[in-house]
Amino acid sequence: PSQGAQALGGQPVLRPVPGSEISDTPGAGDATHVALYERIAKGVLPHIPQGATQAQVLCQSVGNVMELAAQATLPDGETKPLPQISQDVARAFGELRVLSPTTGEGPWFGALVTMTSDGKLTINFNRETQPRLQRGVTAEMLRTERERFPRDTWPQWFTDLEAEIEAGE
Repeated sequence: PSQGAQALGGQPVLRPVPGSEISDTPGAGDATHVALYERIAKGVLPHIPQGATQAQVLCQSVGNVMELAAQATLPDGETKPLPQISQDVARAFGELRVLSPTTGEGPWFGALVTMTSDGKLTINFNRETQPRLQRGVTAEMLRTERERFPRDTWPQWFTDLEAEIEAGE
């Protein structure tokens, strides 16, 4: 186990606790995935305000575009954006996305990592719903998604957006 990752409450964050929802992705709890979860935690933890009860990092991606947003929840329930997180967090999410395709399902479009003050780490993946990217989804992003991450069936929003963009070109 690597050193230096600390939970919000000072406990080591090395892997999800037993029973944490990781994903239905085969291999999601293997050493490679766990190492990526550690890298994400390590890249966020230094930026979490003292006393926060949880921190969340949302990664959304289509094609070759990825956007990250992070926030901490304070004891009074207020959320505070975390404007800076390690560049390695983005790299770890990118590697996680490449590892994530399951037979026919394809990779996730969104991954939400939640770390709580008791050291619990949960990961939830969105494989179906359109991500809410700051920038609009372009034809190039959709083409890249199809090339890099083939799947048996595509979500309705994806095929609708392809048709809409194609009709407008």
